[in-house]
Amino acid sequence: MRKKYLFGKKLYISVLTSILVLLTTIATTFAWVGVFANSTFESFDVIIKASGLEEYGIVISATGEEGTFSDSISSTSIKRQILANWGYHDSEVMDDNTVNNLFSSLNMHQCTNTPIVNGNKIQKLGQFKTIEGNDTRQYYKFDIYISSTRFYEKSSSSSFLLDAYLNPGLLQAKTKQYRLLGTVPFPSSYVSPLTDLPNGIRAINGGEEFLEVNSNVASAARVAFEKYEVVERGVPSLYVGKEPISTIIYSGDSYNYPTYNEIDNIHEFGGILPDAYNFAALYYNYYDFVNAKNGVNHVSVPAELYNIRGVESETADRTLHSTTNHLIDSQNNEEKIGLSTMMKVSISFWIEGWDADCYSVLDRNPITLSVSLSLANEEIF
Repeated sequence: MRKKYLFGKKLYISVLTSILVLLTTIATTFAWVGVFANSTFESFDVIIKASGLEEYGIVISATGEEGTFSDSISSTSIKRQILANWGYHDSEVMDDNTVNNLFSSLNMHQCTNTPIVNGNKIQKLGQFKTIEGNDTRQYYKFDIYISSTRFYEKSSSSSFLLDAYLNPGLLQAKTKQYRLLGTVPFPSSYVSPLTDLPNGIRAINGGEEFLEVNSNVASAARVAFEKYEVVERGVPSLYVGKEPISTIIYSGDSYNYPTYNEIDNIHEFGGILPDAYNFAALYYNYYDFVNAKNGVNHVSVPAELYNIRGVESETADRTLHSTTNHLIDSQNNEEKIGLSTMMKVSISFWIEGWDADCYSVLDRNPITLSVSLSLANEEIF
């Protein structure tokens, strides 16, 4: 029987960053398709806490090299990775001040990603694109290498296998009230499939009209975890030429269809949906006068997006809760991480431009990404 030896407080890893999303508008207060959402990184911190009451725990590294696994990662080392992915390939030789100054000048644009599906699961992310379909690097991505450690010697088995759970608060932001340019009606033919919703939350149906909405700013954000095969610890070269074996994508949406929280007065429009009930597409097609003047008076959500990640797919985006937060599962043959092995995990964060909640509510509001890993799933939700 596998022994886990969990005592006292949990060890957890927290990678915390906050971005301030700013919209650049052209001749109108509405910005979505064709008008970029810029952002500045307000802060970036990496915090890892370990309790000495644990026999076994999590250690991480930014490089995967032997001697670099510990209970801390320099935020500068993460920034260097993000800059390199952005196209600054000399970031590794920059001094820390240059890295920090350059990082603070980055502007994140809303973009989109169509993941690669293998069988019934997402294997990896696809190429990031702008809404116009051009390749882009204006999202951020970094790698961490996860392994396990033994804090003190005890007469116990060395066959410990790591389980890692994502803690609550993966995406955090405030709710903002936004007055639309004009009334946006849902098509009268639309009937929501949602039933048995909790008290105080109701489905949005056809015929409803909106002039003012209250939305959580993180609704359109995405966080992806691309997991690679487990290899010998301290030998990152074993990952050269390797592709992810599986990917989990989390979103800030609570439901896969439009809903209204009557208690907290919050609208959520349901992630990536077809044109007929994608709120952002409806809004754009009604009121984007700038593009209409240029002859672009209608946008259509790419079918491959909602077919792959849509509401009827087993690979749909998942909102973080107690049944979806098992990031590393020791019962999975592909995820058995012990004391002498490690797993590479690539973390990507972006604002999904085709999300039904991706509209001007993002303007000048911070979104915080907090990646916090725990050894156990007890009492964290």
